[in-house]
Amino acid sequence: MLDAKEESFTLRLEVKNENHKLKPGMYMRVQMSQKEQSYLTLPTTAVIRKNGVFYAFVVGEYEGEYEPLQVEVEVLNPNVYIVKSGLSAGDEVVNNALFMMDSDAQVNGLY
Repeated sequence: MLDAKEESFTLRLEVKNENHKLKPGMYMRVQMSQKEQSYLTLPTTAVIRKNGVFYAFVVGEYEGEYEPLQVEVEVLNPNVYIVKSGLSAGDEVVNNALFMMDSDAQVNGLY
Protein backbone atom coordinates (compact mmCIF):
# COMPACT_ATOMS: atom_id res chain seq x y z
CA MET A 1 0.00 0.00 0.00
CA LEU A 2 1.57 3.31 -1.10
CA ASP A 3 1.39 6.41 1.06
CA ALA A 4 2.35 9.38 -1.15
CA LYS A 5 2.36 11.80 1.78
CA GLU A 6 4.92 9.76 3.72
CA GLU A 7 6.76 8.65 0.55
CA SER A 8 6.72 5.11 1.83
CA PHE A 9 4.76 1.95 1.25
CA THR A 10 3.76 -1.12 3.15
CA LEU A 11 4.70 -4.45 1.64
CA ARG A 12 3.55 -7.79 2.97
CA LEU A 13 6.14 -10.53 2.48
CA GLU A 14 6.52 -14.13 3.48
CA VAL A 15 10.05 -14.70 4.77
CA LYS A 16 11.70 -17.95 5.82
CA ASN A 17 12.80 -17.56 9.43
CA GLU A 18 14.30 -20.98 10.08
CA ASN A 19 16.79 -19.77 12.74
CA HIS A 20 14.15 -17.60 14.42
CA LYS A 21 16.36 -14.50 14.25
CA LEU A 22 13.46 -12.29 13.15
CA LYS A 23 11.03 -11.28 15.88
CA PRO A 24 7.64 -9.49 15.61
CA GLY A 25 8.07 -5.71 15.36
CA MET A 26 11.61 -5.87 13.99
CA TYR A 27 12.61 -3.88 10.93
CA MET A 28 14.55 -5.28 8.03
CA ARG A 29 16.09 -3.96 4.88
CA VAL A 30 14.87 -5.66 1.72
CA GLN A 31 16.28 -5.35 -1.75
CA MET A 32 13.96 -6.28 -4.60
CA SER A 33 14.99 -7.02 -8.14
CA GLN A 34 13.05 -8.07 -11.16
CA LYS A 35 13.96 -8.36 -14.79
CA GLU A 36 12.23 -5.86 -17.02
CA GLN A 37 9.66 -7.58 -19.19
CA SER A 38 7.63 -6.36 -22.13
CA TYR A 39 4.22 -7.68 -23.13
CA LEU A 40 1.92 -7.50 -26.10
CA THR A 41 -1.23 -5.97 -24.63
CA LEU A 42 -4.77 -5.09 -25.64
CA PRO A 43 -7.32 -2.89 -23.92
CA THR A 44 -10.21 -4.87 -22.45
CA THR A 45 -12.50 -3.07 -24.91
CA ALA A 46 -10.76 -4.90 -27.80
CA VAL A 47 -11.47 -8.42 -26.50
CA ILE A 48 -14.79 -10.25 -26.31
CA ARG A 49 -15.46 -13.46 -24.42
CA LYS A 50 -17.82 -15.91 -26.06
CA ASN A 51 -18.59 -19.37 -24.62
CA GLY A 52 -15.48 -19.21 -22.42
CA VAL A 53 -13.19 -18.31 -25.34
CA PHE A 54 -11.64 -14.88 -25.95
CA TYR A 55 -11.72 -13.26 -29.39
CA ALA A 56 -10.29 -10.13 -30.97
CA PHE A 57 -11.53 -8.86 -34.32
CA VAL A 58 -8.74 -8.43 -36.86
CA VAL A 59 -8.77 -6.72 -40.23
CA GLY A 60 -9.97 -9.17 -42.87
CA GLU A 61 -8.92 -9.82 -46.44
CA TYR A 62 -11.24 -7.18 -47.92
CA GLU A 63 -11.65 -3.54 -46.97
CA GLY A 64 -14.16 -3.05 -44.15
CA GLU A 65 -14.11 -6.76 -43.30
CA TYR A 66 -13.22 -7.97 -39.80
CA GLU A 67 -12.84 -11.54 -38.64
CA PRO A 68 -12.91 -12.98 -35.11
CA LEU A 69 -9.58 -14.45 -34.09
CA GLN A 70 -9.27 -16.64 -31.02
CA VAL A 71 -6.72 -15.23 -28.58
CA GLU A 72 -5.36 -16.39 -25.25
CA VAL A 73 -5.20 -13.50 -22.79
CA GLU A 74 -4.34 -12.89 -19.15
CA VAL A 75 -5.53 -9.98 -17.02
CA LEU A 76 -2.81 -7.41 -16.37
CA ASN A 77 -5.11 -4.88 -14.71
CA PRO A 78 -8.83 -3.98 -14.99
CA ASN A 79 -8.26 -2.15 -18.30
CA VAL A 80 -5.58 -4.24 -20.03
CA TYR A 81 -5.04 -7.84 -21.10
CA ILE A 82 -1.67 -9.48 -21.82
CA VAL A 83 -1.86 -11.39 -25.12
CA LYS A 84 -0.38 -14.86 -24.58
CA SER A 85 -1.11 -16.18 -28.09
CA GLY A 86 -3.16 -15.52 -31.21
CA LEU A 87 -1.86 -12.06 -32.14
CA SER A 88 1.47 -10.57 -33.12
CA ALA A 89 2.83 -7.05 -32.76
CA GLY A 90 1.49 -4.93 -35.61
CA ASP A 91 -1.79 -6.82 -36.08
CA GLU A 92 -4.71 -4.42 -36.46
CA VAL A 93 -7.67 -5.08 -34.18
CA VAL A 94 -11.02 -3.41 -33.51
CA ASN A 95 -11.00 -1.55 -30.21
CA ASN A 96 -14.72 -0.79 -29.79
CA ALA A 97 -18.10 -1.76 -31.22
CA LEU A 98 -17.47 -5.41 -30.40
CA PHE A 99 -21.20 -6.03 -30.01
CA MET A 100 -21.71 -5.08 -33.66
CA MET A 101 -18.72 -7.16 -34.76
CA ASP A 102 -19.96 -10.13 -32.74
CA SER A 103 -23.46 -9.89 -34.23
CA ASP A 104 -22.06 -9.68 -37.76
CA ALA A 105 -19.77 -12.67 -37.15
CA GLN A 106 -22.69 -14.76 -35.87
CA VAL A 107 -24.86 -13.85 -38.86
CA ASN A 108 -22.03 -14.76 -41.25
CA GLY A 109 -21.19 -18.00 -39.41
CA LEU A 110 -17.62 -17.01 -38.56
CA TYR A 111 -17.67 -18.65 -35.13
